[in-house]
Amino acid sequence: MYGTLFLIIVVAVVAVIFGIQNNLPITVNFMFWSFKCSEAMVIVVSILLGLLLGFLFSFPMIHRRSKKIKGLSNDLKDSTNSFKYEEKSKKDT
Repeated sequence: MYGTLFLIIVVAVVAVIFGIQNNLPITVNFMFWSFKCSEAMVIVVSILLGLLLGFLFSFPMIHRRSKKIKGLSNDLKDSTNSFKYEEKSKKDT
């Protein structure tokens, strides 16, 4: 609990220091658009877009693996139940 809180505080302090040190206004040109914002804002938005795109591109693979794991887990449960049933029927005879 305290480790997580400490980590959050450290990340917040680093983010504040980063924002203070990179507050120069820069002009961003992208295709037909041109706008001014702080250097820190450009970096933070770029990182967030990268994380979002990475998640979106990896989501189908994660979903497929999750479905496969669930199916294999159900197969294992069924096999265990049938093994217990066979073992019980052998003891009864």
